[in-house]
Amino acid sequence: MHQIRNVSEDIQDATWSWLTPKLQLATLVCVVVLNLVAFNNLKKTNYDENVSNFAESYGLSTSIETSLID
Repeated sequence: MHQIRNVSEDIQDATWSWLTPKLQLATLVCVVVLNLVAFNNLKKTNYDENVSNFAESYGLSTSIETSLID
């Protein structure tokens, strides 16, 4: 019975050994850096122009010139 308990504790220790504070900190730093890069890239692109180009290419724009109601 004592051996089973020791093996169970070894398995539990091995399971959580990868979740160290250093790994958590490294993961947090990577996520923050990735978010900062994505945010800066989003600010550089002209969102309105991209949406307008997308709408025009799929015929979704509502400009007065292309209205079928007139």
